Amino acid sequence: MRRLAGALLLLATLPAGAAAQTAARQAGPPGLLPRLALADGRLTVQSLPDLLSRAEVKPHLLTGLTTTLAVSVTATDAAGQKVRGGGRIDVRYELWDEVFLVTVIGADHKVHRETLPSFERLVAWWRGLELPVSTSGRLGRLGRGGPWRTQVRVSLVPFSEAEQEDAQRWLSSSVAQSGAEQTSESAKEAPERLGTVLDLLVATSIRRRPLVSYDWNLSFRPENQR
Repeated sequence: MRRLAGALLLLATLPAGAAAQTAARQAGPPGLLPRLALADGRLTVQSLPDLLSRAEVKPHLLTGLTTTLAVSVTATDAAGQKVRGGGRIDVRYELWDEVFLVTVIGADHKVHRETLPSFERLVAWWRGLELPVSTSGRLGRLGRGGPWRTQVRVSLVPFSEAEQEDAQRWLSSSVAQSGAEQTSESAKEAPERLGTVLDLLVATSIRRRPLVSYDWNLSFRPENQR
């Protein structure tokens, strides 16, 4: 509850216009490319460029609410056969302990959790991440006689579904409590205050639509991999 209340205050610090973004797609930052590796039957994404420090991303990582960085990969072989895969990284800044809590779920369905003591450590961890995005069962559909055309996409999706439900429950209980405790005059003001909070939550993408996506197009040669 304290975390949610603090997060509502921090949401107001997001840069003007951030709430109005609608799944804008951008080419990945120039000069830096993610890498793909195929080993032990898994395709992994490695060396992701530092998107976390970008002006349109960093403020969302500091709100105290969960931000998802969804990674998707599409690979197409020389015959046009296509395989899609991906994984997700959830990041939440713990306001009281001032640490970043990270959860990673890859295509192998394994869950990894990290606690990082600073934003700089978070960025370094991100750069060293090896995320499984597809497994041998799916990759077996693709021929290895030539390069694969691949697209790597990272999408920023702020505010988790679970916290959306927590927020809605908290808002509902707040209304009930205020109705029971406030005078009739102050109770008239409660809907207006509640509406402001709801607008704030919706404006910061409570509905989980990606705010921005970054794309890279890579040529990958599976014949050179293990």
